[in-house]
This record gives sequence, C-alpha cells and structure tokens, in this order.
Amino acid sequence: LIPYNKQVRALFDDEKIEDLALTIRENGIRQPLTVIKSEQHEGKYEIISGERRYKAAQKVGLHHVPCIILTDTEKAEEISIIENTQRENLHPVELGKAYMMLYTSRFCKTQDDVARKVGVPRASVSEYIKYAELPEKVQSEILTNKIFARNLLRKICSQKNENGMLSMIHNIVNEESNSKKNNIVLERQKNVLQVSIIDGTVTLKKSKISRLSQQEKTQIKEAVSKFLDEIQ
Repeated sequence: LIPYNKQVRALFDDEKIEDLALTIRENGIRQPLTVIKSEQHEGKYEIISGERRYKAAQKVGLHHVPCIILTDTEKAEEISIIENTQRENLHPVELGKAYMMLYTSRFCKTQDDVARKVGVPRASVSEYIKYAELPEKVQSEILTNKIFARNLLRKICSQKNENGMLSMIHNIVNEESNSKKNNIVLERQKNVLQVSIIDGTVTLKKSKISRLSQQEKTQIKEAVSKFLDEIQ
C-alpha cells in the first residue's frame, strides 16, 4: 500500500496516530481502507481513504489490513477529493489544494459549484484556493512552521512577492517564539506557595504545584524545611 498520488495532506499529527494505534491494538481496524490499483507503481495499491489508519496499523505491527478495492478511477478521485475536504485538522493550504482539485475536476465548473459540493460559503472556497496558489517555497515554509491561523495566512498573502511572503513568515515565527519565551518567564515568576497571616489565622495558598519539575519540588522542600527550622 502507498499514499494516493493526489493526496493533499502533508501534515499528520503523530500524537493522534499514536492514540489511534492504541485503539487498533485493542480493537483492530473496524473501518476498511479504500484503495485502488496504482497505475504508476506495478503491484501497488494507492490509499484513497484511511492513510492514518494504515500508519497507525504499522506502528502496532499489523502487516495485513482490511481494504475495499475500487476499480473506477473517476469515482476514486471524487471520493478522495470529498474526503480531503472533510478531514479534521487539515491545514488551510492542504484544504485549499483539495478545493483546487475539485474546482479543476470534471465534478465542478465554478467555485460556486465547489461551495455547494462541500457545503461551505463561496468566499471561504476562494480564500483557501488562494493559499493553494501560493509559491511552493512559501507553502512549504507555512507547513513546516505549522502556521494555521487564517489571519496570519492573510498577512502572508497580502505581500507583493515571494520574498515579501517569506519575510513575513520569518517575522511571524520570531514573534511566536518570543511570545512563548515570555510565557515561560511569566510562568516561572508565578508563586506556587504563599503563606498569609490575617487576624491571627494562617492560610496557605498553593498554585501550579502539578507543573513543577522534580528538581523544583526538591528545592521547595529544602526551602520550607529551612523556614521551619528558623521559626522553631
């Protein structure tokens, strides 16, 4: 089995595939994969739907998986395109490619046809297709850096040329990196233990204890022990 030659999905969530692998280990594959004989690779079958299931099955050592074999090439293409538009967590660039495939196929003549076929507004179809029309290098950088937010993708599309788009991606990635660093600093500055004495009543306030590393827990124990020695 090999991926379908018109597969638009490039990103797979490893964590979700691991979860799916655990389910398959316990219950097997309940829904067969849909495949078609490859015209380009002799002796191979291309996966029309079920590539995530196949990847998960490989992780648990399954060498045989249930499959439904299609013989109608046009039907296989239609199923693949529609399934691509309905997949969860599909990147906007990948979804745009799916819409583009549908738009340029025999199944649809206009973007309005695509919108009706997949049940989304025409404006959304037009926007996603723009992402699929971005230069290949720009698409690659967007996917590699996992830029999903449409407001950021619109900023990238608004640039006049490829260099401007790549520069915008660089700025977005740097801003996100700095934001994460700032969040880490703020997290470290939060109090995890606060002792208050109000009108003779002592209260302890704890926060984020579960997020502490073992080293931090040890350091807190030592500090508290030292504090107890001092007040005896």
